[in-house]
Amino acid sequence: MDILADNARDRYYILRQDKNQVLVFNAVTNVQTAILRTGNYPTRMAITRDGKYLLVGSDSAQYISVFDL
Repeated sequence: MDILADNARDRYYILRQDKNQVLVFNAVTNVQTAILRTGNYPTRMAITRDGKYLLVGSDSAQYISVFDL
């Protein structure tokens, strides 16, 4: 559903809506390093300005999943 690069950590994040997950990949080796569970029907991702948190918004939800990077 969405993809987001994290240049500061050499990672990228792929949003998998069908499983309510964010897949974390190493950008150098393209190896999956983690799976983050989100709320139902995740649709968008963003990194905060300070680069400390990954925010994941879900469709028809009134909350945001926040992950400490």
